[in-house]
Amino acid sequence: MKPHIEILPDNEALARRVADKILAQARFSIAERGRFTLALTGGDSPVPLYQTLSEGPAYRDFPWQKTLCFFGDERHVPPDHRTSNYRQAKKKLFHTGLVPEENIFRFRAEIPDAEEAADDYEQTLREHFSTKDQIDGFPRFDVVLLGLGANGHTASLFPCTRALHEKKRWVVANPVPELDKYRLTLTFPALNTAREIYLESIDPRTKDTVANVLRAEELKFYPYPVQSIAPVSGNYCWFLTQATAPSSQQKVISS
Repeated sequence: MKPHIEILPDNEALARRVADKILAQARFSIAERGRFTLALTGGDSPVPLYQTLSEGPAYRDFPWQKTLCFFGDERHVPPDHRTSNYRQAKKKLFHTGLVPEENIFRFRAEIPDAEEAADDYEQTLREHFSTKDQIDGFPRFDVVLLGLGANGHTASLFPCTRALHEKKRWVVANPVPELDKYRLTLTFPALNTAREIYLESIDPRTKDTVANVLRAEELKFYPYPVQSIAPVSGNYCWFLTQATAPSSQQKVISS
């Protein structure tokens, strides 16, 4: 499935646009099912969004009390480590105290054994996604947030790693040779069952990657992990800025 592409003038406008989409989906999900499930991402791409959601006047009534926050991936580090996705979310999104502690479900990435940490998080997800909250045996998040790496990875699904081929597990420990480290990540089947998938790219260094991925899609050539994001029955949207959109995609949506 090709993503719908929206191009915003700058990072601030992009953050507002995605925040509006998330708020609308949260209200709809709560009205329909009584809760909203959100899978957060790491890296730098979500920082403006997190700050907008936590501090923007337009989002003061965000229904955090009925929102469950999970993570799509994590570094295999303690929660206070400078590279921890949870630590970043805590500093930029959870710091206001609006999100109840009991609604935040982080990876216990301080567990020394990465495989055990992945198993632990999958069990956490299974406790909160019963059969009625699954599709094809995988958890159905209301919204999954993703970023894009310069090598075409998303979540912690890096090129040439074994997690790319996982078909049964929800969460895996993924050894990444280029980093000489493990990453903990949801698998493609667990991501692709989401109702909404929003991928943000705000780093100008990913501009060539964005162009290359879109070109590969046109050629039906699949060398990049992000191309395996293909929602089973949900919506898929890329949010780019003028700094990250290729020249062939420069129609800007004002915000």
